[in-house]
Amino acid sequence: MSLVSIHQQHVGPLNDDDYCSGRLGLLVVGNRCRLLDGRRTPGTIEAMDLRTAMFTFRIAAYEDEGKCWELPAESVTRFQFHRDSVEAPQETVRELRRRIKLFERPLNVSADSSIREKTDQALRRLTEEAKTWLRDSKAFLNSGGISNIMRSENLLTSDLTNYMGERNLLMLEKETAKSIVLNPYSGEWIKGMWIMLGVLGIREYRGTVPRTEEIFEGPGREELRKEYILNRLGFVRAAFELSGIDEVLLYRGMATESKWQIGRPVSMTSWTFSREVAESFADLGKRSRFINSYIIKRTFPVSKLFMTFIETSEMNEQYHEAEAMVLTSDEDACLW
Repeated sequence: MSLVSIHQQHVGPLNDDDYCSGRLGLLVVGNRCRLLDGRRTPGTIEAMDLRTAMFTFRIAAYEDEGKCWELPAESVTRFQFHRDSVEAPQETVRELRRRIKLFERPLNVSADSSIREKTDQALRRLTEEAKTWLRDSKAFLNSGGISNIMRSENLLTSDLTNYMGERNLLMLEKETAKSIVLNPYSGEWIKGMWIMLGVLGIREYRGTVPRTEEIFEGPGREELRKEYILNRLGFVRAAFELSGIDEVLLYRGMATESKWQIGRPVSMTSWTFSREVAESFADLGKRSRFINSYIIKRTFPVSKLFMTFIETSEMNEQYHEAEAMVLTSDEDACLW
């Protein structure tokens, strides 16, 4: 299976000579640019927020056409711009650099072992509650449970919606799944989840301070986020354990034109149940422009799964990647 068969692909030459490298001065509303990914996803600068030092990139093609990413200003180096792009005034660029430095302040939330013990107790209780709920709902188990791991179980996606709805956590589920599928590094919503993983003692957060404090307000407040994380982990574990599955075989494929980054702090990573999908993300040809590529096969315990395409409807809409989001460990650092 090739990348073309999984994702829409650029048709025609990808001539980098027609573009200039991204820099802060080019973050001007209306400027046309394209992402330095394999297919050079095109778009425009939709908005620029000096307060948060973040810009909005509106996608102009492929599966996510019309949707937007919100990105930190310093990630502009991941883009190319048309050579006729408008330049921002120097005073604006200086202020932007000042704001970026404010948000580069590190934030570490250690995974305290005593808190982790309490979290594990809560997870065992919630997993049993989810098992009882799934047994009582009958539809999923009567269908054979996760009988075919390479097929999205529509009954389970419906069950997850109902389960989260009964616990007043559906808004968090929809926002989290939407953000992960579109781009987990877009906006600050997922960063808020990663920080809460540290607070719960599940996975240390090593990153920078939030740029938008409102991610911890209203439906995103800390107590609700913690409740959501625990209930979601418990639901996934319950569904797999009731189906007699205690570990899963996953694959990860990657190709990049960037230098290798060792030990980049991440709390979750994307994998796939399909070897063919993983191969489609890697380009191992000798003449490839990608300077780093790999395909990895790993076996994970079900306890490492945060979200999979089997119970997540958003993972089966425009993409069909048989995806799984996996909680990372320190020993995984060599992969990033």
